[in-house]
Amino acid sequence: MGAAIGAGIVGLTAVLFWRTLPRNGKTHFLVGTQWEPYFAILFVGGAALGLGMMTVWIAETYLK
Repeated sequence: MGAAIGAGIVGLTAVLFWRTLPRNGKTHFLVGTQWEPYFAILFVGGAALGLGMMTVWIAETYLK
């Protein structure tokens, strides 16, 4: 169960990151604002949380 939730978090983080990439020569509306650094922290935190959950599940399942 933990691996599925972790994979979902990583997937959601990847989709949200993909949505903030430049399109048609235009940047995301949050680029250059005071909120930009917080979104970088959220992307890294989401990836770390999801990968951490999957790693813990693997360790609990296979390293007994």
